[in-house]
Amino acid sequence: MGRALVVGGNGFLGAHLVDALAADGWQVDVFDRFSTAPRYRASAPRALRGTFSAGDAIREAVAGHDLIIHALSATTPAQGLGGPQADVQANLLPTLDLLGEAVRTGVGRVLFISSGGTVYGSAEGAVPEDAPLLPISPYGIGKVAIEHYLHYFAIEHGLPSAVLRVANPYGLRADATLPEFGLVSALLRAAAADGRATRLGDGSMVRDYLHVDDVVAQVRAVVADPAFSGPLNIGSGVGRSVQQIIEQVRATTGAALPVDERPAPASFVEHIVLDTSRFATTFGQLLAVPLAEGIERTWRDWRR
Repeated sequence: MGRALVVGGNGFLGAHLVDALAADGWQVDVFDRFSTAPRYRASAPRALRGTFSAGDAIREAVAGHDLIIHALSATTPAQGLGGPQADVQANLLPTLDLLGEAVRTGVGRVLFISSGGTVYGSAEGAVPEDAPLLPISPYGIGKVAIEHYLHYFAIEHGLPSAVLRVANPYGLRADATLPEFGLVSALLRAAAADGRATRLGDGSMVRDYLHVDDVVAQVRAVVADPAFSGPLNIGSGVGRSVQQIIEQVRATTGAALPVDERPAPASFVEHIVLDTSRFATTFGQLLAVPLAEGIERTWRDWRR
């Protein structure tokens, strides 16, 4: 092993990855603004506090690492953060600073957590990695731009990298709290408060949902294979509608969850399911956590 840097390592997925890398024997550093206390459980990681959009902070964090996992985004698919220009300022430009410094200091490899739910746009059937990239939101467009720049840095500077297009992860944070975002989290919070659910659109939008433990297992497989270069879909390969998720949360929690419907933003993807056969062929078939079991586990452990 060596020294790894997890950018966004105090976030939902990042904190889980910090724990996994530490368990696998990596020396782990965590770059994050740390708006909360550390959410990972490993005791060894070194915390590097900084704001991603401040270029000097991320440049100073990069040197001395064999592996960088870029798991940070300052925006979400549902959050414009001021429009395309702000997304470029918050995500794309700091990532270019990161990659430039990675080349300058001889970082061994970069893994980028991209967005399987947005980079393809809306598509029928299960979408493989070689499908056209047709994002329709600033969030997805930014992810695709970073993917292309990784390809550029590989060709121009020989920087090894892989792109991991992660579907819609759900589950608890590493500190056993619910993430602040995501459909499953929002519904569980509403169920716990005997509140109402907000549904964007008529409930027919389809997404690929994957428990965070399965995401981490797949990322670990990629980390363990230094020769692998992406892109790689990380998902369940099964689509569920928003209404199906609502019904599953009702069944799990026993809550009525009355629904308030609001118009879905025009930049929301209507249908996306990831073809995960490349992962199965390369690393072996993953025994994913079934959706009902995953939501039940999330609800039980959070309430506990």
